[in-house]
Amino acid sequence: MTVKVSIIIAAYNTSKYIKKCIDSILKQTYENFEVIIVDDCSTDNTMEIIKGYQDSRIKAFINEENKGPSFSRNRAISLSVGEYIAILDSDDWWAPERLKEMLDFLECKNADIVFDNLLYIREAEEAPWQTYYEFKNLSINEPTKVTTEKFITWDLGILKAVFKKEILLQYHLQYEENVKYGEDFIFYLEILLKGGQAWLMPQGFYYYLTREGSLVTHMAALAKQCADSAQEIIGKYNDELNVDVKNALEERKAAFTRIADYYETDRWIRDRKLGKAINKMLMNPYLLKMVITIRLRKMKHKIFNQ
Repeated sequence: MTVKVSIIIAAYNTSKYIKKCIDSILKQTYENFEVIIVDDCSTDNTMEIIKGYQDSRIKAFINEENKGPSFSRNRAISLSVGEYIAILDSDDWWAPERLKEMLDFLECKNADIVFDNLLYIREAEEAPWQTYYEFKNLSINEPTKVTTEKFITWDLGILKAVFKKEILLQYHLQYEENVKYGEDFIFYLEILLKGGQAWLMPQGFYYYLTREGSLVTHMAALAKQCADSAQEIIGKYNDELNVDVKNALEERKAAFTRIADYYETDRWIRDRKLGKAINKMLMNPYLLKMVITIRLRKMKHKIFNQ
């Protein structure tokens, strides 16, 4: 039987979570798939756990050196044989019906790429505490076609897609291996810029683990790279972008620049480098308002949660 779906997992030091991740795949109601796991030189027992599975659909590979998640995903995709690609992070998991529901939806809409809602869940909890649509105040109550402009303004890069492998081969698309943060956004955006038809499902079948402090320490670097990536896309596709898409990218660049400035300034305040923080706020007046607003919000949260 020809494999229909290749499930791609880039793994690195997720021994605490990888079993739940793989078990959720093996519980899928749709079973014509392969699982390609590329381990990025984990220093824990992630690979030992993976090798404990005796299912022939699971294929594991180890990078010769630590190369990052984009390299691992590209390697996994190059090794895949499925008509469709499904992305799954090694610390997340799926509802049992996810693969079937998304494949049925993708084929019904003749889409190139489809997304479902993310279900944010904390460690050791059974129920999601929020969804991505709620977080972004998106009212997705029915199947929704996603234009390139909406993809950018709704910031949908965090969602985990199922897509046709054919479009990657046709346009030689792959993950940007020099990008550490926001690589999914760039990857999906380039699929849309090449004419890919994208749809959102109103349901959520993807459990996205939110770990305390997992990104907070890297927020300035993350925001800066997202701003830089928006500028790089503008430069790369400048003549092909319509006005709305270009404006959306410019707005994204400006928004993430402000976020990067805030986290850099906040770090200087915490490190008692007040001269640097004051100079930054004098050069960027919006920063003073951001710092005061966010710090007051944190104080209010602390007071009411004591």
